[in-house]
Amino acid sequence: MMTHSCHSLHRLFFLGFLLAAFSADAMAQGAAPQLECLVTKSKKTRIEGGDYDDKTQRVAFDINVINKSMSGTTGPLQAVFYSFGESVHDRKAFKLLQKDVFDFDLAPRGSVNHTTPEIELKFDTTNASFGEKYKGWVLLVTDGEGKTVFEQKSSVFIAEATNLPNLKIGDFCNKNAEPIPAPARR
Repeated sequence: MMTHSCHSLHRLFFLGFLLAAFSADAMAQGAAPQLECLVTKSKKTRIEGGDYDDKTQRVAFDINVINKSMSGTTGPLQAVFYSFGESVHDRKAFKLLQKDVFDFDLAPRGSVNHTTPEIELKFDTTNASFGEKYKGWVLLVTDGEGKTVFEQKSSVFIAEATNLPNLKIGDFCNKNAEPIPAPARR
């Protein structure tokens, strides 16, 4: 049988546990939003064009950003979704194909969905080679002060994302997102 002081001790422990859980969540909110992102790619590749082996890819993305915090509202936030193609002439040269920007706020445990416009890539990897094929994407989320609070990539083809905001659509870059000249046909 528990005594009165034992009951009080259990209540205090439970209240302390709850306060610690909410404090940890609030501290994490102060540091950076607790975000999770799910990106679904829709990609179609067809043989189209002037030659029997010319290919066309059409790529679009559905982006779902989720606030994992149970207590904190996040925002205002801005997401920039970068899509890249890989040169058929130089596999270390990536062309910025799309730079899609959207603003959002998220309630606790809330989410926002965004669909990018479709991009079209044309390429040939044989004798008359040209173009770029789809390579991957990078998502950067910044707070109202422009500080990056979340970053996610489809793969590690871009190692350093801090230079991405300096790129313009159509620019080629290396794995550090540094601008490079367009690759020449070999």
